[in-house]
Amino acid sequence: MSKEIKDEGKVLLAQWLAPKRVGKLVRLGQDFDGGYLINSLDLASSKALVSMGIQEDWSFERDFSLAANVSVKSFDFSVGLISWLKCILRPALRRGKISETLRNFTKPWRFYRFFSGSNVFLRKKIGVGAGCVDLNTALGELEDVFLKIDIEGAEYDIFKQIIEFESRLTGIAMEVHGLPIQLEEFKSFCSALTEMKIIHVHPNTVSGLTPSGEAKVLEVTFSKHFDDAQIEHPLPHPLDMPNSVSTQNYQLVFE
Repeated sequence: MSKEIKDEGKVLLAQWLAPKRVGKLVRLGQDFDGGYLINSLDLASSKALVSMGIQEDWSFERDFSLAANVSVKSFDFSVGLISWLKCILRPALRRGKISETLRNFTKPWRFYRFFSGSNVFLRKKIGVGAGCVDLNTALGELEDVFLKIDIEGAEYDIFKQIIEFESRLTGIAMEVHGLPIQLEEFKSFCSALTEMKIIHVHPNTVSGLTPSGEAKVLEVTFSKHFDDAQIEHPLPHPLDMPNSVSTQNYQLVFE
């Protein structure tokens, strides 16, 4: 469980969530929401990126592809005409920011330009039910794959498959939703992984905390390249950023 220590301005997380130590973390993706910290060794050893959940922000995919010189395969059922119209018009309608609306006007073109050639985008829903794409199908014949997951709670549907195909993955960056209610389910998933361990954790500052001070969403990174010792530096990491300009990072304590 996670609990805010209100008099010290910190958030308490269970000890099993404490990250393992790695040589170097790098941040990929845009500032604020959309960026993740991953192990530089995972970046170097990956031959492909499979991304589940992207909306209209492909900055992580862009940075990963450029840094690792690999192709990207992305899935998101929510991306389409309506989502692009909302993306373009929202700044002007909500905040009167005409200049941002004008910048967003070219966003669909830039999105589909990136997802051309060796980079592939599929408007498909991730899951295990009818009409969904499961992890087995998403991976195809790919090996040494880094996996990014932000699918608004559907990550629990593919936990068993992640465990099954763990040997084909180099690492994972995922958003874990439904907390703290499903925290024990996430703990069981972490315990079932035999090659990867948590190397970074960051509470989503927009989702915030429950009234009792527990994190609702965690951004968690897994890696196969880690020291058995736990990190010694405090969190947030210097590369961590809040998920919006109007929020602040939480200071984390593990016990």
